[in-house]
Amino acid sequence: MKNIASILVVLLAFSFTAEAQRSNRARMGSNMSPEQSSTLTAKKMALQLDLSKDQINKVAKLFEEKAKQRAEAAHERAKKVADTRIKIAKIKKDSKDNADFKKRVVAEVKDGKMQRRGTARGRSGADFNSKNKALDAQLDFKAKIKKILTPVQYEKFQKLSKTRVKKAKGKMTKKRMAKGKSSKNKKSSPKRTRRAR
Repeated sequence: MKNIASILVVLLAFSFTAEAQRSNRARMGSNMSPEQSSTLTAKKMALQLDLSKDQINKVAKLFEEKAKQRAEAAHERAKKVADTRIKIAKIKKDSKDNADFKKRVVAEVKDGKMQRRGTARGRSGADFNSKNKALDAQLDFKAKIKKILTPVQYEKFQKLSKTRVKKAKGKMTKKRMAKGKSSKNKKSSPKRTRRAR
């Protein structure tokens, strides 16, 4: 019983530490309100696309709305992760041994009462509904921005968006490559020889 209690304490301490690090990273990336960041984004667009004052105001409102939706979605994801952690801790407490724990977790996932780890964090295993909702939001944003901009401005906006996406993908690829190299260095040499065969 003492072992289980100590394990739970360690797990809770680890989860709080990890969550604090995540929130610190989020704060470091942006210590501006959605209104401030949307205003800056609108002004950058004004410089790139030569927007009028009316267009700047409309675009700023549109980006503010988008930022609020993003913050709301992040809050929902964090809530799901916290709920999952609580459920796992409860299952761990009620389980007799590790095999029983795994069996109960698998049953919870199959029943739909709990999500798999990657899905709860919004990673590649995200479900159809969340991906569909995200794509609907993108289409809605595109339609609204098209109403605000002139055809020439909209065409330039699309070109700029494509270059931003390419740059972001390039950065992600570099991060993955760097991460892959560091994880390969950590692996022992016998595993490498087995792969070579």
